[in-house]
Amino acid sequence: MLVYVTLILFPVQINRQYWHVFPQNRFLDGWARFDAGWYSRIARFGYKNIPMGHGQDTNFFPFYPMVIRGLGKVFGNVFLAGVVVSNLCFFFSLIGLFQLVKDRYDPDIARRSVYLLAFNPFSFFFSAVYTEAMFLFFVIFSFYFCENRRYLLAGLCAAVAGATRNIGIFTFVGVGFIAVRQMKERDEGLNPRVLWLLVSLVGPLAYIAFLGFRFGDPLLFLHAQRAWGTFNPKGILDYVINTLRYGAVWTWGDPVLFLFHFLLGILAIWIILKERRFLGQPYVIFSLLLILPAFLRFTSMGRYLIVVFPLFMALGKLGKKKWVFRGFLFVESGLLILFSFMFSHWYWVA
Repeated sequence: MLVYVTLILFPVQINRQYWHVFPQNRFLDGWARFDAGWYSRIARFGYKNIPMGHGQDTNFFPFYPMVIRGLGKVFGNVFLAGVVVSNLCFFFSLIGLFQLVKDRYDPDIARRSVYLLAFNPFSFFFSAVYTEAMFLFFVIFSFYFCENRRYLLAGLCAAVAGATRNIGIFTFVGVGFIAVRQMKERDEGLNPRVLWLLVSLVGPLAYIAFLGFRFGDPLLFLHAQRAWGTFNPKGILDYVINTLRYGAVWTWGDPVLFLFHFLLGILAIWIILKERRFLGQPYVIFSLLLILPAFLRFTSMGRYLIVVFPLFMALGKLGKKKWVFRGFLFVESGLLILFSFMFSHWYWVA
């Protein structure tokens, strides 16, 4: 609704630079921006491995495009299918997160965690034609099933997470450490059922095999990154610092946004480490495996962090006092309004 209202009040010009999937339907149009074009092309035409503009389709993992391709035949439009899939996955992700945290800690922390995830500054990506909601859904339920010792279901969810995004392979590490912790708690040897977690590797390995057979390069999902251009974290930071040093501190633009993303990553690591005893080793290791590589392209840190669900568990614990929790929500909601407006109006956010 927020995106719809902003597009009504401040319409986006229709031209070649800003493509519109639903130009007459502002309720849907604002959710198809930027990478949504890549997912739709893969869904409609398959992988071509041809550099286009500043990107290459083999950089994107296949499960989300496969799903919206199938549902696109039902809805008549892959973008509409993408919006439906993302919102459904996000809804059930919140339910899964609540159940996971409630079972492991308590309902109050679970409730706060859900609110803080739902209203985080970049949560609009969960409703857009992006993979974030689907990835979050399968990661959360992988951990949930593993905590309940349903290892086959945990492995299957982790496998799909690994077929949805390249970082999905780290889900195997997270659930693996949960299984180790469970065996230590029961002081038992290797439970044969734990081996079902190896299914987690099927998702990413299937895509790697596909790339090898189709294009002759099993690591093409990594090599395709070159089409997006080189990224020099130190050079970007130097640019940000020098720009701000020479009087642009209060000028909104890329330097301020880049610095915000960088500091957000630092803050996330601090929160995870501060609450490491509360979270437990599996959740801390999983979180760090997702956050630390993101510094290689930290200008999208905000979007990378929204799938690090233990971060919101930690924030839920830190928000025990009402004024702290309300302060979190106030800041989050304000930034969410700003970034939702920017994204829907074709301003780069993350």
